Amino acid sequence: MKNFKLISMYWKNVDPEIVEIQKKAFRFLGLKLEQIERTGQKHGEFLNEQLKSAGLNDVLIFVDIDCVVMNAEVVYKAADFAKKGGIWGCSQVANHLEDSLHAYAGPMFHAISKKTWLKMGSPSYSADKYNDIGQNITRQAQLKNIKIYLARPLYSLIPKWPHGRDYLFGIGTFYEYGVFHLFESRKGAYNGLFMMVCDSIISRNNIDYLKLTNIARKIEMKVTAFDFCKNILKLPFRGWKGLYRCIKIS
Repeated sequence: MKNFKLISMYWKNVDPEIVEIQKKAFRFLGLKLEQIERTGQKHGEFLNEQLKSAGLNDVLIFVDIDCVVMNAEVVYKAADFAKKGGIWGCSQVANHLEDSLHAYAGPMFHAISKKTWLKMGSPSYSADKYNDIGQNITRQAQLKNIKIYLARPLYSLIPKWPHGRDYLFGIGTFYEYGVFHLFESRKGAYNGLFMMVCDSIISRNNIDYLKLTNIARKIEMKVTAFDFCKNILKLPFRGWKGLYRCIKIS
């Protein structure tokens, strides 16, 4: 279908290899991804800006810089759903907010038309004390009885956060229909996992989930050990004394 745009925003602190391989993976699938550097701009503000400047008949598909699709069909499916007046996105919940059970179409992979956004009253994607980035869009769509499709997380390499009351999602989450979102790419520790998934797409190899999971667990062990050591070094004198007593007793 025509009149849809794939858009990905990133800051300069993102690993250039992540930016480059994401573009290559989309290009390999025959998809044109527009990557836009907006260092310092808040994610929600960027999404608002893109919809404001979009053409009336445009469908926008927002993709996080550490998100990739494993087939072109999921993009066409999301775009077609959005063209018909719905919102298609990967399901996410905001565990750090009070309403931690509300599932919404996360902006890591999120399709919406300009017409639908205008029909809703041009609501903001910006985060606030009640909503994470993009969550307000789902809330407003639900109030206006606009159709929403939430793609379920199927498997995570490192499960970390509850997805409501049903299952977990986390670092390296695979969603139904073929969307992969790394999460926490700003930390850098897990970026190799994203590179491996993109390499599999470009080389047309099947995803080796067992290999990825084993590598992810090894990385997580190193990250945990590093964080532990970092926290130990921050202990005040009394904390060091307490730690010494614990070791002595054991």
